[in-house]
Amino acid sequence: MAAGGSWSSYTYDPPFETTLVNLPGIRDPRELVLLEKFTVALRVRDLHAGDAQFPGYGDVESIRNLHLYLYQDVYPFAGEFRTVEVGVEHRDRIAPVAEIRPVLENACVLANDPAWHRMDAADFAWRAAEIHALLEYARPFVVGNVVTSREFLADVASTGPYTLDVAAWDRPSGPLALSAVTREADGTYRAHPGPAAALVIHRALSVDGEALRAERDRAELAPSREVLAAVGDPGSVQVFADRRAVEDQWWRDRVWTKQGRTPTGLGR
Repeated sequence: MAAGGSWSSYTYDPPFETTLVNLPGIRDPRELVLLEKFTVALRVRDLHAGDAQFPGYGDVESIRNLHLYLYQDVYPFAGEFRTVEVGVEHRDRIAPVAEIRPVLENACVLANDPAWHRMDAADFAWRAAEIHALLEYARPFVVGNVVTSREFLADVASTGPYTLDVAAWDRPSGPLALSAVTREADGTYRAHPGPAAALVIHRALSVDGEALRAERDRAELAPSREVLAAVGDPGSVQVFADRRAVEDQWWRDRVWTKQGRTPTGLGR
């Protein structure tokens, strides 16, 4: 459905203006909530079983495709970013329409940094909370933002030695749960997650200790740029950079294979 310039574009005409337009044509909002909960739970189950094949990993389009996959049975605007601004009272916590994609791109930059998969569980949880704060601020969809954000984050976490159990992820509350996002002078966005949000993620994390040690060992064996530059071989620095790119892509491809996806290979 092509959304117009107001929230009424997403709802039925009175007296059903509190119900989102939906594929089954339900007018009772309570019935719609039940249907949504049931159908999305089935999609999540299939997603965790490896049913979904997304064309991109950790990018903006994969977020759209994830929402489309989860809500395709309920809403005609599944997979579409909202085109309507939120109310004035929410604009300090939710991005304007024009900033949705840039904020999501910022989240994906963090998600695609292989170095964070070498962190211990506490630091990993904090980085995950940063990504989640950006996704919450973007609030890209009319409905389903919480579920989509959690499933995206769980998918991203799975590229390393971590598993994020979204079923065990309780929504934090109180002042320590509040996250914020600021726009920097260079146009990027910086997340300031609430400590309680990071704690909830930490509690839902499990780690493959052997895989984490292997990833750290692989990183530590690679010589640093500073050492290479010190030996006086200018070409060594580029060799190091190329080697790290190959190693990081190898890690992604290994995980894609584990998940039943087709590895993208070098040059992705």
